[in-house]
Amino acid sequence: MRPTDDDRIRDLLDEAVADVEPTYGLDRIRARTATRRRRTWAWGAGGAVLATAATIAAVVSLGGLGSSGDDEPGPADRSVPTASGGSPTGLLYFVGPTGQGPRLFAEQRQIDTSGQALDQALDDVVRGRSDDADYRSGWPAVATLQAAQLEGGVLAVDLGGPVVDRPAGMTRTDADLALQQLVLTAQSVAGQELPVTFLHDGRRTPTILGEPTSEPVARQ
Repeated sequence: MRPTDDDRIRDLLDEAVADVEPTYGLDRIRARTATRRRRTWAWGAGGAVLATAATIAAVVSLGGLGSSGDDEPGPADRSVPTASGGSPTGLLYFVGPTGQGPRLFAEQRQIDTSGQALDQALDDVVRGRSDDADYRSGWPAVATLQAAQLEGGVLAVDLGGPVVDRPAGMTRTDADLALQQLVLTAQSVAGQELPVTFLHDGRRTPTILGEPTSEPVARQ
C-alpha cells in the first residue's frame, strides 16, 4: 500500500522529536496557573478587606460629624447638648469674616433653665453679644427681639423695629445671614429642627429684612 501524505507527515514528525525527552510541561503549566489563581484570590480578598475598612472608616467619619460645615458646630437636631457640669447648652450663631465673605460661626453657651432660654439666646444674637470680638450681629441696631417661644410644635420669633423692609446698604446675602442666625440659634436652643415662624410686633409679616417670611423659614 502506498503511504498517504498524512502517513509521511506523521513519520517526519516522529523522526523530528525522537531525541526529545518529555518534561511534563502540562504539569508545570497547571502548577503556575494554580499559583496565579491563588495569588489573584489573595489580592482580591485583601482588596475587599481594604475596601471594607475604608467604608467603615468613612461611615465612622461621617457619623462623627456634628457640624454644619467647615468644622463649625451645627445646631442640635433632636436634643440639647449638656456641658460637663450637666447644664444644658446651646449654640448661638454670629456673623464673622472669612476670605470668602461673611459667614456664620457658632458659640456654645449654657442655657438659662428658668424658661427664658429662647428669649435670652436670640436677644444676644440680635444685639451681637458674642464672646469673640471678631463676631457680630447681622441685624441692624434698630432691630429688637420682642419674644420667642416653642409651643404646639411651632417655633416663633417676634421682632420689633423697622425690620420689615431691607435697610439701605444691606445686601440680600446679609439679610439671609441675619435670618439664619435666628433660625439656627432657635433650633439649637429649642433642641428641635423646626422651621421658624417670623412675626413683627406680634403679627405675621410677608417679609423680614426684605426676605419672604409668609411661610416658616427653614435652616439652609
